[in-house]
Amino acid sequence: MLYYNGKAVGKFIDIDPDGGIFVFTPDGSGTLTVQAEYDDEGNLSGVVEAE
Repeated sequence: MLYYNGKAVGKFIDIDPDGGIFVFTPDGSGTLTVQAEYDDEGNLSGVVEAE
């Protein structure tokens, strides 16, 4: 199981600045969706809860 801020994650999305997309859906009952966040220079800067 993958957790973010103590909540079970149902989907992790990474859309990199070059347009590549990676989606990870861990096994389990998580319902939270989180997304990778990049800075203006294209560097990974963190992970945020997706809206």
